[in-house]
Amino acid sequence: MRTVLITIAIIGAIVVPFSLHGQARRQRRLPGYCIDANEEGDSEFVVAQAVRAFANSIGITDSVQVVEFQKEKQVLKFQLIKNGSVEQGTIVELEPTDPNILGGGALVWVDSETFCPIVLRRYQ
Repeated sequence: MRTVLITIAIIGAIVVPFSLHGQARRQRRLPGYCIDANEEGDSEFVVAQAVRAFANSIGITDSVQVVEFQKEKQVLKFQLIKNGSVEQGTIVELEPTDPNILGGGALVWVDSETFCPIVLRRYQ
């Protein structure tokens, strides 16, 4: 009986650290997806993806500049598109925060499965 308990204790000491190690590893991004497997694709993430795509479409690629660009834009419309009960994606309409600026907005599609954004239209 005592050898069984010692054997179980040794197996537990070996198996538990490996299972905990597996949980701590960061999951990789799946091919064709714009979100890591361990990230949550909530509405805030969808808006960030839309702003990042808009910024990239006009040549802003530096992450610091994208953050500054995001401060200058606001969400005018945010509409979830469904096919029956299945979410297909979200349309995000962005506009400048300064009401005196004409143009400078965009219409962006963010896919619900992959969270990849597509700039549909830029307003000049």
